[in-house]
Amino acid sequence: MPSQSRAGVEAFVDRGFPDSKTFCTQFLYSPELSLNTLKSLVKSGKSQQKYDLAFSLATALEDQTIDSEKILLAFAQQPRKWLSFKLGHCEKYPVLKKASNLLTEFGEDGWYGPIRDPETSRKWYIRTHKVPFYEQVYQSEGVSEGEIAERLLPSCSKVTYGKPVRRFVPTGSNLGDFPAGRE
Repeated sequence: MPSQSRAGVEAFVDRGFPDSKTFCTQFLYSPELSLNTLKSLVKSGKSQQKYDLAFSLATALEDQTIDSEKILLAFAQQPRKWLSFKLGHCEKYPVLKKASNLLTEFGEDGWYGPIRDPETSRKWYIRTHKVPFYEQVYQSEGVSEGEIAERLLPSCSKVTYGKPVRRFVPTGSNLGDFPAGRE
């Protein structure tokens, strides 16, 4: 499951994907990008399901037939129900990480950008941070403790048979802060 609803906000949950293409596919498939946004990025196959569109775009990004800037610009420009920004003065400008990294890895907490719109000269910056996320995992009948630990809980040292296991997954949301205005 690529997303998780918490307090009415749906966000991308990074569960430690095995490679950058899988991460990208799951991020594009998550509630972070709408189906209409994904459709706007593909030239053909607009009638595909959301997962198939996400996989196609991740493949195109990997093959370098689409630019990460185009995907990130569509992400930044899509309509949102909310927007967060901080008023005031900045004592020191943050060190910016490459925005294209947001499509291949969760990365570190911090600011990413700029994402530039060549038509309007607007720029967006995204602030990410990891938040704790707990997940209930139950053991199924016919599956040993070792199989659960191996498949589902690689970071846990012990699984208690027949009881729910709480696993801490260091995750975050790429739903970042979008400062208003121009650079």
